[in-house]
Amino acid sequence: MQGKNRLKKYIETGEIVTTFGIKGEVKVYPWCSDASELTGYGVLYLDESGERRLEIERARVQNGMAILKIKGIDDPDVPAVDQVDRAAESVDLVSQELRVPDRRAGPFE
Repeated sequence: MQGKNRLKKYIETGEIVTTFGIKGEVKVYPWCSDASELTGYGVLYLDESGERRLEIERARVQNGMAILKIKGIDDPDVPAVDQVDRAAESVDLVSQELRVPDRRAGPFE
């Protein structure tokens, strides 16, 4: 029972739904009340452990969706994790859930 009461270190906050434009941006469907909440993070995470991170160069809101430019992705043709981190396996970012640190779970770097 002890594990069920433990808070997640990273919480899901949206999903990459498609690429956007010609500059390597992605469109994110927010799971929070306002897409602008996603634009204040310099880093978002793909996994619950926080090991697969995406650095955000810029972000804006358009039509209720967050538009993010991920550092290292400059090609609009289906961005993949291996373009960001050459050591990572190639994973299509479209349909990936994005996570942010849950401040209730304790201090972060």
